[in-house]
Amino acid sequence: MSVATDRPVNVLHLDHSTEPGGAELALLRIVTHAANWSPSVRIPDGQRDGNGVFDSLASIPAITVIAHGKKQKPGASQGAGVLRMVRFATDALRESTRLKFSKGFVKADVVHANTSRSAVYGAVACLLTNKTFVVHLRDMTSKDSLGSIGYALFTRLALRRADGVIANSRATLASAVPHLRIRTTRAVIASPIGFDDREAPLFSADVKTVGMVARIDSWKGHVLVMEAFSTVFRGTHTRLVFAGGAAFGKEAILDELRERARKLGITDQVDFLGHVTDVRTVIDGLDICIQASTRPEPLGQNVLQYLAAGKTVIAVNAGGPAEWVDSGTNGLLFEIDSATALAQALGVLNGDSALRHKLAVGASETEGIGTDAEIASAHGEFFIRTRLRRQVGERL
Repeated sequence: MSVATDRPVNVLHLDHSTEPGGAELALLRIVTHAANWSPSVRIPDGQRDGNGVFDSLASIPAITVIAHGKKQKPGASQGAGVLRMVRFATDALRESTRLKFSKGFVKADVVHANTSRSAVYGAVACLLTNKTFVVHLRDMTSKDSLGSIGYALFTRLALRRADGVIANSRATLASAVPHLRIRTTRAVIASPIGFDDREAPLFSADVKTVGMVARIDSWKGHVLVMEAFSTVFRGTHTRLVFAGGAAFGKEAILDELRERARKLGITDQVDFLGHVTDVRTVIDGLDICIQASTRPEPLGQNVLQYLAAGKTVIAVNAGGPAEWVDSGTNGLLFEIDSATALAQALGVLNGDSALRHKLAVGASETEGIGTDAEIASAHGEFFIRTRLRRQVGERL
């Protein structure tokens, strides 16, 4: 049975934050390159400094930005207890009511929840409507990643209602499969990384800079990296560079990291750059790039950026990064949450410039890393395909 598609599909993208997290930056890149759908972005209202990471969308006439949702408190889904769950569920219900009766929702053909938290109130808003509901899996579906409250509501409400899910890696999708309906449309589409050129690697015979691009958070592995770095490079001229801000209420962690650097005796060798907009320039200045999350990373956008820039990469042997790094070919993998294993990898690379060059060349030749426009187009095709499948299902 045919279904009319005589106009662009209207997609309402939901996000619960305007801070520069990986999910928000990915959504920004996707809608900026939207070509086969008509995007609207609904974000929290009441920001003192405009629309945060989404500010640049104001200059694109084809994109509607709706600043109407309530700002979500960091860590609201963490912890346990009936009272805490009731409060979280109540806030989600209120937000779903605001969403359901908003102009952007009424016009939408597809509602795309860009984060797990927005998926909870998006799912409730879509109940008893003909909206096609798509959930973006950017986190592992686990209590460690989502918190006990977030996990319960995400698996019981959002995933059970989803017409389609987009996962940023095979590992992320696998973690959600037990909670999906059989008829839920599924796709694995890596996040866009913000730069498209694939040039020959910039190579230095000596290791002058080691670094990591990742927001400041307790599980991103900053302490692990400092411990390993201090083992190999303490007292040398090699510098350790951290690029990434302390978003989502994690500002206190930055002070803890500075104190840790002092105790390790590497304070004068460590640079905390904060949030950076020109990620490519930072990565180009690194001789060894690290991904060191202490729990499985859903994708690891930083790993894709390192590979695309043709850098020598070290990443953990779990989650999304392990799907992209073939240890010994385009990078090295080390045992997750092991400072000793990371130090060993750094030591090997520090003493073998030929290996570093081989891995950098291998990184630059990694297949499957799409341009932002290609990634956006894949998302648009998924929105259209999932909408058509729902429409056909309703007519049978």
